[in-house]
Amino acid sequence: AEAIYPLHHTEEASAAYIAALDAEAAELAGQIASAAQAQQGLTSERAALDEQMAGVQKQIEPLEAQKAILAKELEELQKPAEETTAVPAVGPTQFVAVQDAAGQDQPAPDQPAEPAPNPRIEQLTAEIMAIDGQIAPLTESLTQLQTQVGLLDERLAASTVEIDTLNGRKDVLPLLKEAEEHHGLNHHFTGLMLPMKIPSGNMWASTYFLMTGFHAIHVLVGLIVFAIVLMYRLDSSKANMLENTGLYWHFVDLVWIFLFPLLYLF
Repeated sequence: AEAIYPLHHTEEASAAYIAALDAEAAELAGQIASAAQAQQGLTSERAALDEQMAGVQKQIEPLEAQKAILAKELEELQKPAEETTAVPAVGPTQFVAVQDAAGQDQPAPDQPAEPAPNPRIEQLTAEIMAIDGQIAPLTESLTQLQTQVGLLDERLAASTVEIDTLNGRKDVLPLLKEAEEHHGLNHHFTGLMLPMKIPSGNMWASTYFLMTGFHAIHVLVGLIVFAIVLMYRLDSSKANMLENTGLYWHFVDLVWIFLFPLLYLF
């Protein structure tokens, strides 16, 4: 508002306004330096977290590689045998029953037995579980570091916005001083026609239209009452209606007596 249309018209007031702008510039410079220092600290902390994440990742990579080798070996050992034992076909004329001395049938002597458990499979499984136990805390630590990095990035973004805002205000202060010397921006720049900015003007206008709008509604209701009254024959039986109509219009006039000085004289 002061830049578009200066409200002061004396040299003392103009000098005080310029001095206030100079003081604001010095204050902004201090705020910018403090914000930049805080941002530098956040950047250093972010770099330290990156180094920690890289260190944890270096610890995880060889474990993952070792686990992949063991898992591949385990997969090979757990594959079923591709070749099965062939059982020769026996025709009806070739069947020979195997009996013991008592004449009872006995199982065929070439029946395959169940394979014995491979101790290497159990060893590989135990080694893979041990590696998983080493990787789990490292992965959890890496997740926590990533969460901290995300929070730091948010703070860095907010710090950048704050610094940009402060720099923008500081950069416009010289323009405000030049506008003060030329009695406003419209006089400083030829052809510029900015509308006059009234401090709290929107609130004042909202209050003005609210109050005058309600008063207009009261006037409209009073006119409707007048139109209704004209439809009756006015005699002593209509005394109460006439008196109430008069009291209503006195109320409308009384509101305007206070509303007019409040809005137009002050």
